[in-house]
Amino acid sequence: MPKNTMKIGGKEVDIGGFDRMDFVPFHEGPDVLPHDLIFHALHALAMDPSRIAIIDCKISYQATYRQLLSDIVLCRNRVREALAPETLEALQKEQEVSLLLWSEGYEFTVAFFAILALGAIVVPFSPHITVPEALHNCKVVAAHGILTSSTYVPHALKLQASFGRHHPFNLFETTPLLRSPAIDTSTLKFQSGRVFDQNRPAVVIFTSGSTGPPKGVAVRRYNLFYSAYNAIRSQGLNLETKVVQFLPTHHATGLLYNTIPTLVAGGCVEFDQGSFNPAGVWERIRSGDLKRFSAVPTIYVRLLRHWDSTISKLPENEEYRAALSKIVYFASSTSPVPRRTLDRWLELSGKPISDRYGGSEFGNVYVNRPGDPVVPGSVGVKNSMSESKLSEGDRGEVLVRGPMVFSKYMNDPVATINAFDEDGFYKTGDIARREGDVYFIEGRRSVDILKSGGYKISALDIEKELNSHDKVAEGIIVGVDDEEFGQRIAAAVVLKNPSDRLTLAELREDLRESLSNYKLPTMLRVVPQLKKTSTLKIPKILIKEELFGAYHPDIEKWNMQKSKNESKL
Repeated sequence: MPKNTMKIGGKEVDIGGFDRMDFVPFHEGPDVLPHDLIFHALHALAMDPSRIAIIDCKISYQATYRQLLSDIVLCRNRVREALAPETLEALQKEQEVSLLLWSEGYEFTVAFFAILALGAIVVPFSPHITVPEALHNCKVVAAHGILTSSTYVPHALKLQASFGRHHPFNLFETTPLLRSPAIDTSTLKFQSGRVFDQNRPAVVIFTSGSTGPPKGVAVRRYNLFYSAYNAIRSQGLNLETKVVQFLPTHHATGLLYNTIPTLVAGGCVEFDQGSFNPAGVWERIRSGDLKRFSAVPTIYVRLLRHWDSTISKLPENEEYRAALSKIVYFASSTSPVPRRTLDRWLELSGKPISDRYGGSEFGNVYVNRPGDPVVPGSVGVKNSMSESKLSEGDRGEVLVRGPMVFSKYMNDPVATINAFDEDGFYKTGDIARREGDVYFIEGRRSVDILKSGGYKISALDIEKELNSHDKVAEGIIVGVDDEEFGQRIAAAVVLKNPSDRLTLAELREDLRESLSNYKLPTMLRVVPQLKKTSTLKIPKILIKEELFGAYHPDIEKWNMQKSKNESKL
């Protein structure tokens, strides 16, 4: 059917499909905020001049919501003033404009929301990223510039010198823009025009790079608020919520499921000192006003170690225990919590640690919600907000389809297409099993499912026991090709006390109580440290060859003929 059109002011207008914005100027200005639910929430919270939004312990600063919004507006305005005319035009047309972010704590938060307020895509960096890694990410997203704190300006200048030789690339130092005079929030206006396209990318989170070069995962703008809303609803976040942020903000869990939801709910985000200090964290817990606690397994292990070595011997140790018991929800992410840590934490706090499972590409598939019974070692039940299944019924690859699934890998249509099956389910590569309504993650299909002596073995099951060993601070299990058995089970470990010694025979004997014989390691290498990606994951595929790919005097092998004669029960 032909369109019914008419000419107005020399412009052909679709009578059925026109919008007022086809005729009026684009509405923007230094005192105009985007018509966006997150900014409406921040504006409403800023009406209370005394409500604290962020405490940044590293710089000894706390900011109210009014101060936060004032700094966001100033930062957004300064960046917009400096952008090239063609970049501003691209933003008005809602074309993809990516801006990198290299910062921490309060300054990160200001710059993050400033980029969103521009309508651009935020690409957050790990504070520890190297310039070559940053250059890779820069090329993937075709970045137009970078917002950086003063600390990282020298590195950002190197990035600008390399990438900016061939592309327009602005560098914005954000530190001088902080702590600006607080604005009168009643003078701020909201955009009169269309809302930003909610299907377009708002954030790009880079994968860990554990299976190859990191890919840029594009998160839809709508899902920033959607994930915040889900967290507020399911976890009871409110104006009284206080979250100590240990998780990296360049990672989905730290950003999308901790920082943004807490701020949208009107709570307070506390950024830690930077380098982890267990004594300081125990003192923070002792204050008694925390209700939620989210960390990585290493933090729980170190907190328990400090309890055993120091706090348990103090006459006032019951004060710490009483404050710990007031926390209603403990969560962990990035890797499974060692079994011994789970048991000890439950004994000490009276509450279980909920293992989170999710990914930048697909959100949280399974959940352990506050108040629900937690099955040790499980990742909970199905998340009703996401559709998922296992490829082979009660066991298999986790397949996900739902609103939180990413929109694309930036500038990589082939990888995007290959990541989905014929029904539109994202192929996570993770293997899980279902027991009743509860799910257990067994590992990555490519690296965590080992085939040894005719058995299919979960590397993660072995790692849980390995990391509960008295002498082991951290360890991984990988499969090393073997002509007779298919794969040897190889353990690489970092010792708690570098002066200790751990032999393969000792390790096998100690693990025999909790693991079947065919799951016991047959190779061992003790190392000073295990390499990690910027998201704190250990890239097994990339370091397996380095650890076990060639002869090394530190590699100890078990006599496989002797192992054959051992009981396999």
